[in-house]
Amino acid sequence: MRTQWRQQFNWRLSLVRLFVNGGAIILVALILPGVRLVDPSLLSIAFIALVIGLLNVFVKPIVQFMTLPFLFVTYGLIMIITSTVMFLLLALFLPRFITVSGLGAAVIAGVLMNLFTMILENVFGVVPPIVDNEPVAADVLIPNREKVAP
Repeated sequence: MRTQWRQQFNWRLSLVRLFVNGGAIILVALILPGVRLVDPSLLSIAFIALVIGLLNVFVKPIVQFMTLPFLFVTYGLIMIITSTVMFLLLALFLPRFITVSGLGAAVIAGVLMNLFTMILENVFGVVPPIVDNEPVAADVLIPNREKVAP
């Protein structure tokens, strides 16, 4: 069972996601005056990126599941609220590393964090491609195949 877990875990992908989250945090802190990195060292940014990654993996699906009934009513705007909750939790868990000045800054920071993360994940290839490199059975040419008349 242990070797199966090792085969499924991709440490390179996790490392790239850590860099993506760190880059997104840096961009949000640079653009938004309501978000401030208390200690802008590389180690603290890596720790913040690790915590936001863990929040996105473990807590965000629970919050999204709880707000699922409102997803269609609000035309997906509830996703902004889940992003805001994740950013507020990050500021709540790590007050010695990152500060958020208010709810408005947290809303904008959550939206920007999702936007920057999405862009950086696509740039660095974290998201799998939409079109697979494997040929589909209909795309494969079969030599010496007789044509069947209708």
